[in-house]
Amino acid sequence: MEYSLHKLLFPTFLLIILCVIGCISQEKSKDELVDQQKITELNNLRVNGDPQKAIDQLTVLIIDKGEYVGAFYYRGLAYLDLQKYELAEKDFNKALEIAPNVSSLLFFRGISRLFQNKYKESLDDFSSAISIDSENYDFYNYRAIALSELEEFDLAIKDYNKALTI
Repeated sequence: MEYSLHKLLFPTFLLIILCVIGCISQEKSKDELVDQQKITELNNLRVNGDPQKAIDQLTVLIIDKGEYVGAFYYRGLAYLDLQKYELAEKDFNKALEIAPNVSSLLFFRGISRLFQNKYKESLDDFSSAISIDSENYDFYNYRAIALSELEEFDLAIKDYNKALTI
């Protein structure tokens, strides 16, 4: 049986390429893990009563490192804490561009819209969150609030009742 050099070396080259790709991916994962730990630390600032400092540092992280869903998510929550609903909505919009099917992002964008009296838009967000996670009673509860604001009282009562059964 005759083998060409090309046929013998091809598996070796393929293995080398896969190893290089694996090393690059592993290094990127380590960087993302460090950034995610930093984002979690900054959210703890928010939770412990310093949302403005969390916003400032999350903004620096976004500028320096790029666009992370967690950074926009936690900065949006900090804006909610400060009742800066338009800025919160913008951050949740940005996070949803990166991760469009995350129910908590839709939910909190819905809350930011609810506080801006954007009842139809908040209703859409809460409904989308429910389509992803139908077992979260907060989603039904807040959708009922939006429905009430839209004077859809029968539907609101159904959602309040559903929330009570979860």
